[in-house]
Amino acid sequence: MKLLQLAFVPFLRAALGLGMAVLVAGCGVSSQMHLKDPSTTLASVRALHRFGSSPGGGGVELEASNVRAQGDQTLNATQLVTLNNVTLSGPGVLQHQSRVQHAQIVYNHLHFAGRPFELEWFAGAAWVRTTWETVNVPSSNLRLAHQSRWSGPTAGAQ
Repeated sequence: MKLLQLAFVPFLRAALGLGMAVLVAGCGVSSQMHLKDPSTTLASVRALHRFGSSPGGGGVELEASNVRAQGDQTLNATQLVTLNNVTLSGPGVLQHQSRVQHAQIVYNHLHFAGRPFELEWFAGAAWVRTTWETVNVPSSNLRLAHQSRWSGPTAGAQ
């Protein structure tokens, strides 16, 4: 492997919010569940092997990432949240925990390497798993949980 990059970067709030919205989309949510964790860190590893001796051209790329977040949300007496046919009602505090994992292996091709304009495209396979768990603090025996997995083709350019 010619390039091994290990990076721990702050996970953007917008990306986390989008990821959490995807987690609860289509799951029968009566009220929105919010998770805000500005201290969340995204762990990502990327390995790339280029064929040949030039900096451009084709290669194989393997990438994996993992992010966890947790946070609390207060429900008033009139609010309720439903996920997978389980309902939690207020008043109370919901403790949310979420995790998103991603891995992909792709063919990667870099055009115009070293020039002011570079074009890099990729195509291959990806896997994503998301988990969400919510506990109602006054009665901790009530839990909402959701897990989803997806695997399939992936492609893109930058």
